[in-house]
Amino acid sequence: MPVPLPPLNRVPGSGGAGTSDDYHILELVGEGSFGRVYKARRKFTGAITAMKFIAKHGKSEKDIKSLRQEIDILKGTYFAFCQQYF
Repeated sequence: MPVPLPPLNRVPGSGGAGTSDDYHILELVGEGSFGRVYKARRKFTGAITAMKFIAKHGKSEKDIKSLRQEIDILKGTYFAFCQQYF
């Protein structure tokens, strides 16, 4: 049974082309200080991926700055088994 999907306007790793409607959320994989990670399947290709949903609500400016720095670092990296951040 699919897990309820948090609201999302843009899917990380999609280059802005995908939305949360393009994925079936399969299960919660884990939680961290900034959000939750879900196992998901892309509807059109069947590809399995991980999606991280990050809630900015209730976060301090320092936390948001730290999060943006993490994203900037990850944008510049490449791992064979990880989707790239955009």
